[in-house]
Amino acid sequence: LELGWKPVRGAKVQFDSFIDDRGIIEQHHRLTRSFLNALSEERILKPLTEDEWEVLEEPEPRNVLSDFDKLAAKYPKFESDLELEKICGSRLGEVLSGKTDPMGLMFPGGSTERFSSFYKDGADFLAFNKLIQTALAKAIENLPSDRTLRVLEVGAGTGSLTRTCLLYTSD
Repeated sequence: LELGWKPVRGAKVQFDSFIDDRGIIEQHHRLTRSFLNALSEERILKPLTEDEWEVLEEPEPRNVLSDFDKLAAKYPKFESDLELEKICGSRLGEVLSGKTDPMGLMFPGGSTERFSSFYKDGADFLAFNKLIQTALAKAIENLPSDRTLRVLEVGAGTGSLTRTCLLYTSD
């Protein structure tokens, strides 16, 4: 809706026209298709083909920023998730059209602080980190004491998983 889409019940949405009319840059075409498919799951759109949908509902535009604050107050465990969604979601139209760099939103001034909290406290990461801890503990339980353990972590550079796993290794 932010990029000028005004869905009308019964209208057809053709993917190529949709992205062209809204100036969505190529690197975000796949994401845009995912959003259109998500609207199908919510029964706002009905898929006709892989590249075409029919509008079933006309969603009302609303400002959801205050909803994020209410959700964060109600579910403090998800505060880091909601903060990222609020920051990125409020500028989604600018990102899709290439007017705003999403990396600048997520890593302002090159800082990883916003993601450090997300990777440490984010809803999914607590469970994933526990699974990785368990797998690492199992992998090294029979490691001879004279054997050096070398681990390469490839991630976002926050070190949150490394800190978590170091708790399960000796010295």
